[in-house]
Amino acid sequence: MRAEWSSARGIRCVWSGIGLVLVASLLLGACAPAAPAPAKPAEAAKPTEVAKPAAEAKPAEKPAAAGQVGPKQTFVWGQVSDPSNLDPHFSLDGYAGSMIVQAYERLLRYKAGTRTELEGELAESWTASPDGLTWTFKLRPNTRFADGSALDSTAVKWSFDRLFALKAGPSTPLQAIDRIETPDPRTIVMTLKEPFAPFASALTQNGASIVNPKVQQYEKDGDAAKGWLATNMMGSGLYQQSEWVKGQRLVMDIVPEHWSGRAANASIRRLIAKIVTELSDLRLQLEKGDIDHAYGLEPSQVRALSDKPGITIYKDAYLDFIYIYLMSAKPPFDKKELRQALAYAVDNKRLSDELLGDGGRPLNGPIGFGMLCYDESNQGYGYDPAKAQQLLTQAGYPGGRGLDFELLYSTSTVGAEEVVVAVQAMWSAVGVQARVTKIAEATRRERIDKGDTQATLGQWQPGPPDPFNTLNRWYDSRFHGLGVNRAFYTNSEADDLIRKAAVGTSEQERCNLYRQAQKIVVDDAPYITLYQQDLQLAIRQEVQGFNVAPNSRSTFDFSTMSKS
Repeated sequence: MRAEWSSARGIRCVWSGIGLVLVASLLLGACAPAAPAPAKPAEAAKPTEVAKPAAEAKPAEKPAAAGQVGPKQTFVWGQVSDPSNLDPHFSLDGYAGSMIVQAYERLLRYKAGTRTELEGELAESWTASPDGLTWTFKLRPNTRFADGSALDSTAVKWSFDRLFALKAGPSTPLQAIDRIETPDPRTIVMTLKEPFAPFASALTQNGASIVNPKVQQYEKDGDAAKGWLATNMMGSGLYQQSEWVKGQRLVMDIVPEHWSGRAANASIRRLIAKIVTELSDLRLQLEKGDIDHAYGLEPSQVRALSDKPGITIYKDAYLDFIYIYLMSAKPPFDKKELRQALAYAVDNKRLSDELLGDGGRPLNGPIGFGMLCYDESNQGYGYDPAKAQQLLTQAGYPGGRGLDFELLYSTSTVGAEEVVVAVQAMWSAVGVQARVTKIAEATRRERIDKGDTQATLGQWQPGPPDPFNTLNRWYDSRFHGLGVNRAFYTNSEADDLIRKAAVGTSEQERCNLYRQAQKIVVDDAPYITLYQQDLQLAIRQEVQGFNVAPNSRSTFDFSTMSKS
């Protein structure tokens, strides 16, 4: 793929949104049953109202086993790809995450309307010892899995043991746990190896999902049922999987006797993730009312829908980072000068302005705007083609001659095609000719995990706004691959700083360490940080109570929604 990229507004302005996000210190210390309230986060912009009423969405394709479910009880969202893996202890796939969060519960969650205030989900209360090493959780009474079996402390311990045995990416934020004890059916005591500042927030992430131990019946050859859970669900969430026709739809139905009692008042009884591989079709189906929400539309498409009958635009501030990963462990990107050259050749401010308008900003380092320890003085690389050409010569590729590499992308990264065209054109301006290759998301992830890449376009939503979720996960040499150091970056000095920052006991100490580390990793340039996006979603006007969960753009609380 080769293309010229115009700076005129309106030329395929792209990208899905999310970006900025509120900041606050993540708590460490005594908590019960909710964390201390931090500074009030920014209010999301109110959805755009549209005058004309929407056409009703089409009825659900299949009635639930428990009885008929009408179109007003069914929420259908379209997305361009199937989830790659539904196992919460293995998958970091965003498409899977939006479903995993419905089928599983965790000890803690972020309180609705905030991105910093924690509350119990399965946990009724929790406390931490003064030294931050011992955390005690008390389960709510009568917590149960969807099949009716008890969700007690032994089930929680078994689930965490499974998480650590798999050693996959979702376990990364919880590596501080040394042991778990269960003194009684409702009490869980977690002892950490060392203090870990963002521990409470880590327990809200999908890796901390509690899986039903009965899944052991599906184990094959000691795989901890990983094969079965890749395509099935067994949790305690309000909705559980009832059908998956790959390439067409994944259906989840409400658990009528959910332990929390929420099912009794929930209007939405069925969820359908409908696979619509072409963005133009996705948009058209939203306009026609065939789907209630189109997940993954580009910002230009969302803006074009703002004046369409029956469509509402939901806007919110969010953290959503767009990177290019450079495989720094092997040629040609084992040369720092080459990585720096490509970074100087990319005008990320222009990218942000042209593709996002006022819906985002350039990302100049791993800690984005709105995160704890954000350093406004960090200007990143800026755009300097002359410097890029100088560094290309130093790296042994004068004028880009002799340089041959592949830039991978998949459409799971929203707006990816417009971004790679723009970046390819910018690199071409300094003599660098990159081969752009579109591949399936499952293949892209498999190649990333094996280190079988050169340059890859990717996206990251850190969730809780703690630097650990970007600096430690993206740059620590312990987490190569999907763990998620996808550049296979290694720098012992950076490792030392970010590991010390993760266990720091004060915000000032942690931020000092993270800022030192940020200077090192920005200079090493294993990633080209492009921009961060705000959230802009197009939904049908008849959907009432639509909301986005605090730590994921694709996570919704369907129990509070309804359709008129």
